[in-house]
This record gives sequence, C-alpha cells and structure tokens, in this order.
Amino acid sequence: MAQAEHAKVARSRPSTAAKRRRTPKWHLPVLVRAVPQWVFWTGGAILAIIAALVIALYFLDWNLLRGSIARYASHRIGREVRIEGDLHVRIFSWQPRVDAKRPADFRLL
Repeated sequence: MAQAEHAKVARSRPSTAAKRRRTPKWHLPVLVRAVPQWVFWTGGAILAIIAALVIALYFLDWNLLRGSIARYASHRIGREVRIEGDLHVRIFSWQPRVDAKRPADFRLL
C-alpha cells in the first residue's frame, strides 16, 4: 500500500520539463512589497502635481503678468518700470531667462 501511495505522489509532481514550459510567475521584489501602499499613492500624487505645474508653466501666457512683474521690479529698484513689449520666458533651459522685446518707438530717457 505504501508503494501505491508513493507512486501517486510521484505521478502528481510535474516533471522538470513541465516546470520549464510553465510561464514564470512574476513577483514584486521584497523591498517593494515591504513599502506600504499609501507611499506609492502619495508619490504618484506628488508626481502628478509636479507634472501639472510643469505643463501649466509651459503653456502660461506670460504677457498677462507684465503689470505684476513691472510693479515688483519698480518696488525692488525704486524707479518706475514699464513693460510695453512682449515677454518671452525660457524656463526649461540650462539658464532660465525672461526677455522683453522693445517696441518700435522705444527711447531710453
């Protein structure tokens, strides 16, 4: 009887060739499984906010802020500053900069 049970157990085990043909079960690494799920949600939310800010800064019409920028510059310098030309902002470069084109009738006083 013991031999019959041993034979059943031997038949129920897959052969090594059958093991090789199976598709592997992918498991997350131990470190990823050890991190709580809220950490992934928080990280994803922070990345989404950063991406939204980058997209907003890229498509922002900077000419709407000419008055605010001129008031700030006037306050910091102590002299009147007026921005009459178009603002060209390059934020996503190695050296971010803001340029204002001069109008055709520009004269320095």
